[in-house]
Amino acid sequence: FEYITNGNHYVSASENEEVYLKIKNSVINDFSIDFFDDLKEEYIKYSSLFEDYLKTPDKYRENNNNQFIKEELIRYKDFFDTIENQPLTERQRLAVITNEDNNLIVAGAGSGKTSVMVAKVLYLLDKGYIKPEELLVLAYNTKAKQELEQRLSSKIKFLPNVMTFHGLGNHILKVGNATKILSIIATDNYKYNALIRKLIAEYILNSQFSDIIQDYFQEFFYPLPNIFSFKDEGEYWDYLESYEVRTLNNEKVKSIEECIIANFLYINGIKYTYEKLYKFDIQTPDNVQYHPDFYLDDYDIYIEHFAISRDCKTPSFIDCKKYNDGIRWKRGIHELNETTLIETYSYEKFEGNLLSNLKNKLKKHNVEFNPIDKKLLFEKLNNVDYIDVFSELLGIFLNHFKSNQLKIDALKMKLKSISDNQFENQDETLNDSVRRQEAFLRIFEPIFNSYEKNLKTNNEIDFNDMILLATKYHNLGLYISPYKYILVDEFQDISQGRALLLKELLKEDSVKLCCVGDDWQSIYRFSGSDISIMQNFSKIFGVTKRIDLDVTFRFDNQINNVATTFITKNSAQ
Repeated sequence: FEYITNGNHYVSASENEEVYLKIKNSVINDFSIDFFDDLKEEYIKYSSLFEDYLKTPDKYRENNNNQFIKEELIRYKDFFDTIENQPLTERQRLAVITNEDNNLIVAGAGSGKTSVMVAKVLYLLDKGYIKPEELLVLAYNTKAKQELEQRLSSKIKFLPNVMTFHGLGNHILKVGNATKILSIIATDNYKYNALIRKLIAEYILNSQFSDIIQDYFQEFFYPLPNIFSFKDEGEYWDYLESYEVRTLNNEKVKSIEECIIANFLYINGIKYTYEKLYKFDIQTPDNVQYHPDFYLDDYDIYIEHFAISRDCKTPSFIDCKKYNDGIRWKRGIHELNETTLIETYSYEKFEGNLLSNLKNKLKKHNVEFNPIDKKLLFEKLNNVDYIDVFSELLGIFLNHFKSNQLKIDALKMKLKSISDNQFENQDETLNDSVRRQEAFLRIFEPIFNSYEKNLKTNNEIDFNDMILLATKYHNLGLYISPYKYILVDEFQDISQGRALLLKELLKEDSVKLCCVGDDWQSIYRFSGSDISIMQNFSKIFGVTKRIDLDVTFRFDNQINNVATTFITKNSAQ
């Protein structure tokens, strides 16, 4: 009881819980204890305090910690003034001496997080809370690890263990005598991407699989939000420019829906010309010469795609009356000149039947379908960078999939749930999005299986496997962690797999965790990081004390105010 009331220590939640249970079980509830005479007086003296403490234990702990912090700041003033080139700020000092079971230091851009980490290490060692070998410092990458080691080595003789997560995983597996080796693709992004490209190529050329991947590149390669969701024409064109929408014939088209139609025609061996001049000269002072969207050279057929809903409404940035007048004018031109026109519509895309409807319309006009050779398709996909873009996407997804320890069946069930929900709400946009994700998953599953088979055949693992195995080794007792304090840098870039490894290491008795990061600076989502882990820190790790470093040394308030106004539009941050 004196330990949590004398103000000489920072008392964590778990320590307070331990004292609480001892007092409750050994003193207040056990009146059968036969006190010696000298203990009776002590019991009378403390009993009222104990009873009050049992009613409000957190009050006593908070009072103690407030007293401790106040006095500790005075005791360590010289330390904080001189530990770095510049004296630490008040919040930096508070972050150093706060010693909860779990500590989250939110370090904004330029707020001196590395200084805090260095000071934290030196403070913990100086207080005698831990020995150097009991302290684990986890850096995000090798460069950050080397910087921390350099900063620490200039100040102390015996360094703590400074590692990357991959270094830690490798260390645990060595201690556990793992037989698998780390694959070269884990350390060489070029070879990793080359393997993914190779697997994609194999499946494009595989007759059993080619139709699935063909459908994806034909209809779902570009993410397509509902055209009716754009606020203005500028936003729409910015979107198209950001994806540099090009067909397999390397034509730059005016919409993703036009790209889908063009690719469908090309893949099915139907020769077309994009925006070919209409065969009859209909140019007038009020109208330029007509350019239908597509012309089928071998069949003398025109195709026009209209951006309208079922009730003939247009996106908000298009004049609805003028656009529908144009549709009627085009229909009239074809009727007048007896030329064949096939129409397609935006609503068909979001109802999921654009291409099936187009196929039926073409067949009614006796258009023949002669799908191109798979090798030629692969060459075309390569020439317009479809393969490069898709292999990068698939490689990133694979890394996410493994680092977050997902399962194919679970993803399928989730998609089914979303699909069922959109059916109930009649959300056509959501339906199209689900169809794209389902198409992607149909490709991903066999490629992932081949990727895993490739590792297994060579008795290899990747980094995600390493983290998973390291967690398993500790759980099975093949590795006993010597660490009493774990300090993690760049925590905003933590993945689910790494978070689970941390939780596993925290199962050892009396281990404390301190994580430093900034959810405004998370930039490694492509490598599997999950910002929600930092945002839900206390739910995942338990009782937490959060300290924000709110002074930046990198820029002034004029920049800060603009950045803050922008980033806080995200209600989750």
